[in-house]
This record gives sequence, structure tokens and C-alpha cells, in this order.
Amino acid sequence: MYSKEYVRKTLIRGRDPVKAGFYYAHALGMIAFLLVSVLAAPLVHELAHMAVLELHHCYYVIHLEYNSEYGIHGSIDLACALSRADEVAVYGAGVMSNLVIASALFILVSVLYRRGRLLDSISCMYLAFGFISDPLFYLFASKGDIVYMLEALGRRDWIWFIPVLGIVLFAFSILYLYLYMERFFADYAEMEKEIDDIEEFIAGRR
Repeated sequence: MYSKEYVRKTLIRGRDPVKAGFYYAHALGMIAFLLVSVLAAPLVHELAHMAVLELHHCYYVIHLEYNSEYGIHGSIDLACALSRADEVAVYGAGVMSNLVIASALFILVSVLYRRGRLLDSISCMYLAFGFISDPLFYLFASKGDIVYMLEALGRRDWIWFIPVLGIVLFAFSILYLYLYMERFFADYAEMEKEIDDIEEFIAGRR
């Protein structure tokens, strides 16, 4: 039988600290989402373009600027000739880099959740949505790298399909968030019940 002090100090942190931890995780997660979506994701996008150009030993000049509508936005002036495949790789590198990072983070969210690290999974989920905001922007925009990719492929007639992909990705994101929060609140309710049981146990030991 556990002693009252062992239960209070080891098995339970207390109802208020537990709730505060979840509130802080969501608050910090929202701040992280804003910073990633406005600053980090666009910066990674541009760095991915630069990395592919470096691999092709292509001289370029990049112009980075910031505005409230798009966050960090860049334009690149090339001083080299690229094949059609290389152009597609350069244009696609930005969107794909953020999509890969977002996918890895979504997987990490599930891993952390299964290991019982709920607060870490919450923070990671907000980061994932921050990075996926960049591909979503380009899929819903009527201009940008994905349009340039289609033009390089000679398939400008496919541009109408870009928003469809954006809707599919957005629907996946909303479904993922719904399933995550549904599971989270179910587990949180179970945690509340366990806290009630432990508090009753402590009260009974007094």
C-alpha cells in the first residue's frame, strides 16, 4: 500500500499543475506555430532552393524580404542554364522541404503520444502545422513555385488542379487534428478520473 506522502509527491503532481501544463503547452504551441509559419517555414523554403542550386553549381542572387501577408519571401535571379528537370527540382525543392519536415513531425507526434509524452506531442503537433502551412499556401495560390514547375513541364493546363491538391492536404490536416484532439480529450478525461481516484485515496488515508 502506498503511503500518503509517496502518492502526493511521486504518483501525482496535483490537478492544478497538470492542467497548467496542458494550457502552457497549447499556448507555447500556438506561438511556435506563428513563428514557424511566418518565419521558419518560408526561410527553410528559400534555403532548399539555394541548396539545390548549389548542387548544380549554379550562380544565383537571392533577394529576401519580409511582409505581413507572406512572411519571409524570396526571389532568385539565376545566372546559369538549367535543364527542364533541373528547373523542376529547383522550383519544387522549397515546397517539398517543408512538406517532408511536416510529415516527419506528424510521425513524431504519434510516437511521442504513444510513449505517453502528451505535452511534447502537443508542441510537436503545432510545429508540424506550422511547416505544412507553406505547402498549403503554394497549393492555394495562383502563382508561385508550383505554377513555375508546371510551366517548366509544359503543363500549364494542369494549374486548375493545384487548388484541388490544396483542398486534399487541408482536409487531411483537419482530419488529423480532429482525430488527435478526440483521442487527446479521451485520454485527458481518463487522467482526470485517475487524479480523482488518487485524491480520494489520499483523503481516505488522512
